[in-house]
Amino acid sequence: MIVHSTSWRYEQTTDQLLLTYLAVLPQGQWLDQWVASKRIVVEPIRAIRMVCGDHLAPPSHIGPTHVLAHALDHLAQLSTYDPAVRDVLEPSWHEILQQRGPKVAGYLKETPQTAMSLRL
Repeated sequence: MIVHSTSWRYEQTTDQLLLTYLAVLPQGQWLDQWVASKRIVVEPIRAIRMVCGDHLAPPSHIGPTHVLAHALDHLAQLSTYDPAVRDVLEPSWHEILQQRGPKVAGYLKETPQTAMSLRL
């Protein structure tokens, strides 16, 4: 099992600090039993992407799939250098994480707005 803290943010509307963790659970008979008894819901991971704000503010909307995309990017990065993470990940995870491609810290996809701010 892997449990990794992936992000935090302050929710101004509720005056709360929101912490996010990614938990990778081992597959097996126990998981099949939990799914059958509806103790846990399992959904396939589809193509999802992160959203980014600007240099001073978060994105206007952060949904559950955006949080998951960020967490998977963390896991993809960890899987490149952390032997404990690599040893625990099951083969099906490697295909998912290869599609995420590890990114350097602070990576932002260049848009016309970020290109302009980089030139200033």
